[in-house]
Amino acid sequence: MIIFLPVVGGIVYILTQMVQKREVEQIQKELTSVINPTKKINDLKAQLEFADTFQNRVNLADALLEQGNYQEAIDHYRDALSGNFSNDVYVKIQLIRAFHQHGESQWIIQEAESIKAHPDFMKSAASFYYGLALDANGNSEAAQAYFDNIDRRYSNYPERVKLASHYSNKGNTEKAIEILDEVLAEGATMGQDSSKLHRTALAEARKLRGSL
Repeated sequence: MIIFLPVVGGIVYILTQMVQKREVEQIQKELTSVINPTKKINDLKAQLEFADTFQNRVNLADALLEQGNYQEAIDHYRDALSGNFSNDVYVKIQLIRAFHQHGESQWIIQEAESIKAHPDFMKSAASFYYGLALDANGNSEAAQAYFDNIDRRYSNYPERVKLASHYSNKGNTEKAIEILDEVLAEGATMGQDSSKLHRTALAEARKLRGSL
């Protein structure tokens, strides 16, 4: 086919050989990351040592964040925020995620103040973490707008469960129950794939609801 119909033959070859090869390689990389997460970190560190670029540093910081190595992730995100990338919104959002996991509300507020007008910030969980940080620092009125922003139906399940827990801890059991009942009602209508995707948040919602 490649000889007699070179164009068609070439397309068929790409679809049947090259694309499949890429898919297999991607699956292998993902399996390796699950089985041996340290290898992924070491590979990304090697890439950064070979070429100290913004993207290589962010890739390493992202992997460290997902691994739970928050302080090292914070260090790399901060190093990435320099020069032309000093106000990169994606990195600041990721940095806020790391600060939240590390329990540093003051740093969350500082970073969020510089990007809170950006639409990507309001679409991210970082806006919720900003609200929690504001509330922890006594600015509950300002925090409420960010709580309302994250409490949207059919989305943000992990954050909504955390918000319900936050209300519960502050003594607002009625609001906590309202959010949890909505989450669980939405979960009951989910298909199999969505249920699997959100199973952790739904399990936490059921557990918290049972305790209230």
